[in-house]
Amino acid sequence: MTRPTTPAISPFFVVSNVDQTIAFYRDMLGFETRFQQPERNPFFAIIGRDGAQIFVKSDKDTAPLPNPRRCPSMRWDAYVYAPDRDALAVEFADQGAAFSVPL
Repeated sequence: MTRPTTPAISPFFVVSNVDQTIAFYRDMLGFETRFQQPERNPFFAIIGRDGAQIFVKSDKDTAPLPNPRRCPSMRWDAYVYAPDRDALAVEFADQGAAFSVPL
């Protein structure tokens, strides 16, 4: 019997503003909007680039809190594999993305 596969995973991030988050991932990281809540002030969207995909949601009662702020030893919220991470970092930097730690 063939083993079932899991070709991708979609982390879910709580954000303060879905439109601003979409703009950052689109303009700085080359993501596309795959789904956006059709309301005027969307509270949910799916953004992706190649096989990477992120669900983002804004909730007025829940403030975004990245893992490192919850627990300093938990440095990552998600990990994305990229075969040529240096080229990807150059692309992001060329688009104006700032890195909190040099790669």
